[in-house]
Amino acid sequence: MATLEADGINGTTLLGFLAAVGSLRLLAEKKSSARLWFDRNSDQARLQVDELETEEAIVSLIIERYFSEDRVKELALLGLADMPKAVKNDDAEGHIPSVLQLADQAITKPNSNRWSFISGVLCDGLTKRNANDLAAETTLCAANGGSHKRMFQTLRDLRNVAIKSDGMRERKPALVTPEHLESVMTSLWRFADAVPLDLLGKEGGMGDRKPTMYWDEHAERLHALRLRDPTNKAETFTTQLGAQAVAAQALSCFPCFPVRRGGVTAFTRRSRDAGESIFYWPLWDVPISLATFLASHASGEALRKSSDARLRGVYRLMSVRRMTQDQGKLTFQSPEAVW
Repeated sequence: MATLEADGINGTTLLGFLAAVGSLRLLAEKKSSARLWFDRNSDQARLQVDELETEEAIVSLIIERYFSEDRVKELALLGLADMPKAVKNDDAEGHIPSVLQLADQAITKPNSNRWSFISGVLCDGLTKRNANDLAAETTLCAANGGSHKRMFQTLRDLRNVAIKSDGMRERKPALVTPEHLESVMTSLWRFADAVPLDLLGKEGGMGDRKPTMYWDEHAERLHALRLRDPTNKAETFTTQLGAQAVAAQALSCFPCFPVRRGGVTAFTRRSRDAGESIFYWPLWDVPISLATFLASHASGEALRKSSDARLRGVYRLMSVRRMTQDQGKLTFQSPEAVW
């Protein structure tokens, strides 16, 4: 039995929590005994696998699963769509599938793990007040076109793939490397990873895109909060690339479903302000498998029945607000402890 003390992964941050769940999901694809919990004193993630013998083996399996062809096949389901609202409910356009098409395919291949990825990023948007012919994004999406941020394009960038005329191809040089993933699991996060110069601009293929899912405060640089005008001098954008990559794998664990005014996950509540949603997540100190997480914690139990959740080892409930800014820009605020 091997246990990895991932001291860089702090569950009290949205990025940290999603990175922990994403790591569990990758491990569970090959090792059903994989378990996750958080240290009650430090809130740092702990991962355990019965069949493995060393921490290095756990890290190696996470890296192997992230760079597997399964991740590319998941992204291929999105076609040429670069963000959720590029997908329509009923009518497919060009090489962009519709929600109905994706649902029909899922029915014919119900046991494919790839469909959990689709349900984690979008759902039918018929319940939206505006543009209800378009798919609704998950409330974990902060890149749906506002300020030129595009969720699906970022997912492809993080997996080192680009869309070509003959399909998706591996991008070289790679943006995310095995070393980036290893540092997430074994080192403290310093948010010092920059996009390689060879990938910048039109020739490099990434242009001026920022490789972030905007789940960390470090990524959001609102003009009003800056000491000096950020437009006077271009700054090199840096992040924790491995954390962004692994955290994105957690989306499959939070299915999105349509409710009034759009799509939500089971751990989301919409506030009275139509432009605000609140995402909640638990921290627990009892080792649990991915199946247990999906059956209990991911269902929103800690929000609905805190006493029952405490019996299952949940010791803290966190929350973060997603706000809709001018021109539809989506931003996550600082996380807060609920209890």
